[in-house]
Amino acid sequence: MKFPPSRQPLLLLILTLALTFLTSACKTLPPARDPGTTTLARELEEMRRNVEELKHRLSVVQFMVDSHERAISDLERSNTGGPHPMVPQEIKAPTPTVSPVEETIIQATPLPPHPPKKPKPAPKKTKKKSDSTRVNKTYTQAFDALRAKKYAEAIVLFREVAEKWPDHDLADNAIYWSGEIHYTKGDYSAAVSAFRTLLSKYPKGSKVPDALLKTGYAYLKLNDKDSARTYLKRVVVEYPFSTSGAKAEKTLNKMDETPDT
Repeated sequence: MKFPPSRQPLLLLILTLALTFLTSACKTLPPARDPGTTTLARELEEMRRNVEELKHRLSVVQFMVDSHERAISDLERSNTGGPHPMVPQEIKAPTPTVSPVEETIIQATPLPPHPPKKPKPAPKKTKKKSDSTRVNKTYTQAFDALRAKKYAEAIVLFREVAEKWPDHDLADNAIYWSGEIHYTKGDYSAAVSAFRTLLSKYPKGSKVPDALLKTGYAYLKLNDKDSARTYLKRVVVEYPFSTSGAKAEKTLNKMDETPDT
């Protein structure tokens, strides 16, 4: 668009005034905001973004909950309408068909006879209870005879216990008391024989410590100090905390104090 020459000075004047106005307006603009205001604005903007993100997450969670509820409702409706799809239905085996000819053969074939039942063997009679009663009675009689100093009778009864019931708990006791009777009567060789029989037959019996000790005593009476030391030392080494062990150690100390003549 062209202006006539007569209006060009007017246009220049208007432009000059507009530039002057803009220049003065720029000079009167307010100063820039201070750093504190800028930081606050930035924090507010960050909070706004966080709120928007939380709203987005809540919407996603709500969507998942709604989907889960719809799935449960669909499953309940399907269960109400019929059997559970995961439960297998009972499958009936087909009934076998038998032809008339096969049925005739089956009816004509006799069944095999039942095998005769074998008679149950009669329970074996045990004598354990009666034997235990007898051995206890015999051992008591032998011990009563020992207390009454009826040594011959006691030895016979103790020998009966040891020979008739060698597996009974009282068998080693019977042999031991037989040796004690021989020792009391002064028959030290017979006492050694009885005690050594106990040691060989019942090496783990309860009378072993006493039998070792009395064997050592019997050898001392026979003036066989070497054999006596052997058995007495066995008591000390094998049964150090027993009464027999203490007695054997005391006897060994006396033997060391008394020189051999």
